[in-house]
Amino acid sequence: MSVLLCCWAQTLQAHDFWLEAHPFYQQEGKKVGISIHVGTDMTGDPLPNIPAWYTEFSYLSPDGRKPVQGELGREPAGYVEPDRPGVYVVGYHSRPEYVKMRPAKFNRYLKQEGLEKIIAERVKLNESDKESSEFYVRCVKTLVRYGTEDQIHLFQEPVGHPLEIIPLKDPYTQAVGDELTVKLLFNGKPLKDALVVAFTKRKPEQKQAVRTDRQGLATIDLKHAGVWLIKAVEMVRYDKAGADWISYWASMTFRL
Repeated sequence: MSVLLCCWAQTLQAHDFWLEAHPFYQQEGKKVGISIHVGTDMTGDPLPNIPAWYTEFSYLSPDGRKPVQGELGREPAGYVEPDRPGVYVVGYHSRPEYVKMRPAKFNRYLKQEGLEKIIAERVKLNESDKESSEFYVRCVKTLVRYGTEDQIHLFQEPVGHPLEIIPLKDPYTQAVGDELTVKLLFNGKPLKDALVVAFTKRKPEQKQAVRTDRQGLATIDLKHAGVWLIKAVEMVRYDKAGADWISYWASMTFRL
């Protein structure tokens, strides 16, 4: 139990939350392991499969959404078994968690995540010196290449998360030096002027930060091979008792 509590405490402190496939490229007839990670710059410990921590852990298939199969507390957290070659999408949606922050720390966090609009709203509401109360939700997914043929093209299919990153091209058809444009959706609609950050696991110090345009689009330069993480955060006023704000943290991973 102490190990689980330690893992959960880390989720409250770390910025990055993501999925990884093992492997991202898999041969037909074999399972794909899916691990859940929390940390900073794609460095951190894997989390176990604890159903109480999430509302959805599934993957899109030609036959509809299917649950990721896994055993309680095991690592990898689960497995998927595609039955046709192509690109599949695995999604994980966490349950809301509650956190409080002192004013200075909250304002630093807002600036770091590109949420200057919330800073401005707090000024307007005379809340800049007020302790923050927030629910936050993780909306993460990973793309898996199964086999060598292209029978399945699910990479552009939304998994239905409140905040979601959609690639406009199949990342597994791209090469180093190409550009990848993604669309950021919030509640199914394009989200403009949101900060999108992208980097690789091997070179996390070389981050790209791009604001989405009016159509919710941002373009990333695929400068390096390896595992990529693209992420974004959106925050809105919370209209229910218990917190002032609710934030949604989206990420998408794939291997180039």
